[in-house]
Parts: sequence; structure tokens; C-alpha cells
Amino acid sequence: MPTRRALASRRPRGDGASARTGRTRERRRHGLVIRAACRLPLIALLLLGTSSAGAAPDAAVSITIDGRIGPLQIDRSTTRSIVGFAGRPDARRTSRFAAPFAAYTALGYDCRRTDVGWRSAVTPKGPYCTTVFFVNGRTGRLVAFETSSRRYVGPRAVRVGTRSAVAERLLHRRLLSGCGQYLGFTTNRVSLTLDFIAGTVRPDRSVVGAHLADMTVTSRRHDVGVEASLC
Repeated sequence: MPTRRALASRRPRGDGASARTGRTRERRRHGLVIRAACRLPLIALLLLGTSSAGAAPDAAVSITIDGRIGPLQIDRSTTRSIVGFAGRPDARRTSRFAAPFAAYTALGYDCRRTDVGWRSAVTPKGPYCTTVFFVNGRTGRLVAFETSSRRYVGPRAVRVGTRSAVAERLLHRRLLSGCGQYLGFTTNRVSLTLDFIAGTVRPDRSVVGAHLADMTVTSRRHDVGVEASLC
């Protein structure tokens, strides 16, 4: 079975600026409007502020090398935890990559029926979403996460749109061209991949002039095929 990226035609690989340049940076906006707040007791206002702050849709969410996405944790968080954090998904689909990978349930946010902008395919036939959480059908746990949203912030404050020269300096890594233009971090349990595009490849395979397009976090023990589809 072709990889997810081949099926979805979502990752053109080029050595120059011919790689995908138009990017959609949309996120759904949810707002909690508190009216007549002056009539509420001070303690009630404090409690409301505390509860709404954790779910603020525009607040930055950290992605760490050890597999944390905000309050969620790769190989531990459940579908209920994901929905509690990210809200009701725009798309929820069950599918699978080629054997031997287990089936997965994908929760997608900011989705479109067509492949517009830099989005992840929830299934080979779509829809295509800015952010996707993948839950392993066997373990019932979050095992992969992919996003092209600027809301999510990776190590050293890199995020979608960060230029490769800045990322290299902050992360003390050199961006080289292989099957793509990636910077990768790996622990015993988790892999974090930063995917860059629109860079120019030099003869020594170094890449200049690229920018970060998306970030992918995967479980090394229970991945459902997301990491394998990166190339």
C-alpha cells in the first residue's frame, strides 16, 4: 500500500523553491464571552479565569522531545483526553496504513474536503486537516500527532514558519536533504520530526532558505504508520 503522503499527494519534494509555498494557517476560533462580569463575586471570576485559560484556543501549546503536546502525552493519553484538550474534532475517521500497522482513529481539526494548503490527510481519501491526533486501535492511546498550525510550539520556541537558519541556530542542528528536508529528534520512546520546505539544496546536501512547514510526533513502540509515511 502506498504511503499516506503518496496517496494524498501532500508532500512534494523538491530541491528548490518549487516545493509547496502556499500555506494555510487557519485555526478555528472559539471564544468564551463573560457578560456582566462585574456582578460576579471575585472568587467566581478567578475560577472562571482559571478554567477558561486552559482551553484558550489561541494560547501557545508546547511540543516537547519526550512526546508531550500540551497536557497530552504520547502512549498515554486517550481519545477522551484529546477531546477534552482540543475540543470536538472537525473530522473523526478510522483507517489504517499497510500491514503490519494497527488500525487507527484520527481526530482532525481545521479540516477541508480538498487538499488545500499544507494539511495532513486523515485517510488516503481525506479529509485534510491542519492538526491531526492519531489513536492506536489496539492500545486506545495517542501514538502520533501532526500539525501545521502556528499555535503549536516546538523545542526552543520554533514553530511553523520559522526559517531554517534560525532553527539550526536555536536547535544546534544542521538541516540536510535526504528523503525530505527534516530535523529529527529521537528518544527511546518518541520521535519528533520538523519538516522544512522551499529550501535550496547545496552540493554538500545542506539546505538554505527553507522554513518549517509542520511538526510530527510519533510513538516508536506503537506507531500506526505515520512515521513510516514521512518518506
